[in-house]
Amino acid sequence: MEEAQESFKKTDLEDQRLREDMRNMNVKRKKLQHLSKQEKEKYEKLLNVPEVNKEKIEECVQLKDKLNTQIKDEEEKYSKAVETLKGETQVYQDKKEELETQLMGMKNDLGEKDEAVKVIQPKLDVAKSKEEKERLRLEQYQLQAQQTVTKLTEDKDKLKEVTSDGPQLEKELAELQGKVDGLQANEKKCLDVVRRLRSNFEEKRSHMTAHKSQGKVHDALMRARDRGELPGIFGRLGDLGAIDPKYDVAISTAGTSLDNILVDTATTGNACIRYLKEHNIGRTNFIALDKQEKHRRNMAAKGFPAPRLFDLIRPQDEKFLPAFYYAVRDTLVAKDKDEAERLAFNGRQRHRVVTLGGDMFETAGSISGGGRQVSRGKMGAQLAADEVDPRELKRMEQDVNSAEEKHRAAVKDKTDCEDRMVVINRLLREKGNEREALAANMRKSEEKVKNLKQAIKEQEKKVAESKTDEKVLADLKKEEEKLQAVFDKAKEKVDDVNHQVKQLNAKIKEITGSKLKTISKTLDERKTQLEKVKKEITNLEVGIKSAERDVKKSKDKIDNYDSEVSDVEDKMRKEKEKRVELEKLAKEWLDKVKELKTNEGERTKQVRVWGFQVS
Repeated sequence: MEEAQESFKKTDLEDQRLREDMRNMNVKRKKLQHLSKQEKEKYEKLLNVPEVNKEKIEECVQLKDKLNTQIKDEEEKYSKAVETLKGETQVYQDKKEELETQLMGMKNDLGEKDEAVKVIQPKLDVAKSKEEKERLRLEQYQLQAQQTVTKLTEDKDKLKEVTSDGPQLEKELAELQGKVDGLQANEKKCLDVVRRLRSNFEEKRSHMTAHKSQGKVHDALMRARDRGELPGIFGRLGDLGAIDPKYDVAISTAGTSLDNILVDTATTGNACIRYLKEHNIGRTNFIALDKQEKHRRNMAAKGFPAPRLFDLIRPQDEKFLPAFYYAVRDTLVAKDKDEAERLAFNGRQRHRVVTLGGDMFETAGSISGGGRQVSRGKMGAQLAADEVDPRELKRMEQDVNSAEEKHRAAVKDKTDCEDRMVVINRLLREKGNEREALAANMRKSEEKVKNLKQAIKEQEKKVAESKTDEKVLADLKKEEEKLQAVFDKAKEKVDDVNHQVKQLNAKIKEITGSKLKTISKTLDERKTQLEKVKKEITNLEVGIKSAERDVKKSKDKIDNYDSEVSDVEDKMRKEKEKRVELEKLAKEWLDKVKELKTNEGERTKQVRVWGFQVS
């Protein structure tokens, strides 16, 4: 049935995947259809662009011809107006031309005087350049030395700051290390207490659970024994022995008969069964101890490749050993599945093997195990008492909880100290790195200051040796001042003539401006309109060429979108066909699961008769 359910689950998951794929493909199809629609609308508009633009170009050409005619008329009007005003401004025009002619000669003379000033300047620069160059280099050395000394002082202050709290941090780190050692020991001690208390608690609880699991049948038989009605009852087999907690899961898995009641003889067992029937109490299984004596020879067998569960059991009484052998036989214990498989099936003789985790390897070849729940608690670590007091169990649970709380507190204290140690170690590393960097920088700065002091000393000598000849420098400065004075006087005359020319231009403009303003404005407006029309014609012609180019691109896009839509629709049809097949297959698996569940239900209705178990 599990195989059928798993197959149905896989089919259903594949169907879900196909549904999701079809949904995504449908979204893609709609998106492509929308893009195709938009591109077709764009395509239609592009087809109309050349015709529309040609009509607009024709209109613009007509307007251009009209504007050219208007501009020609306005230019003729402007020329006539200028000719009319020429007589009124002639006297100012003549004076202006005279001054401009005079100004041309004055500017030539000014240029020659300026050139004379420029010629003397390099001579002065050469006379002063060597001394100034050496002095500038000296100032640079002095500035570098000052900056380096300042940086060296700052680094020294930083080094003091970095090293100031180092000893305190190292002291705190040492104290924390000692504290952590103590906390580790305390945490280990607390953990040992938790494990011990938890082990005792689990054992007691398992024992109590085992007692409770027997229910009224076990309690009734024990009371009858205590009253003397059923002598010969020893008790539940698992309570008559003990085993190390390490093997709890193994013994509980392999010893399926540990919940049976051990009696001295088959006669006692039959008497117990009659007692249960007469009082309508219930059913259970019995093991007759006298029938197990035949196992004593096998009990002493040796030479097994791994420990036998039987050899690990500590019986309450040696006489119970045959019953324990009957329960577990020669079952071996393995650490894990790999060892169990090697012990069980490799070799000439097969063995029944159980792992510490509860996996069972039978000699017939069957293997059982897995799941989160394992069998445990069928035999305790100590020989069981008759009854466990619930109040004592509650107290033990409280002790476990209290010990776990102390353990958590110990772990937290240790973790807090270790976290602080990590922080301090990081700070010490960072400060150590910073100290090394500062020390290296200080060594470089000290060396640099030393070299700069030597360079300054040598540069001061060079400055003294490169002193300028004061007499030569004074003669050159005197000649420069004389040439500059001549230049300034000539420039003043030129500026005066320029001012007169500007006044004449202003007077001419005053006479002609008001009369030519209207004609000039109209002419400028027509020229501006004409430029706009020419630009519009150019733009319309470019638009036609662009539209013709874009039409082809748009058509290619439409074809691609339509092709992709067709491909997606083909895939969707194929996916739909797959879904139909999967739904058919899923229905078949679902019917099979229902059929298997029905058969299993019928089997569980059958009554299982628990017989008296004597071997």
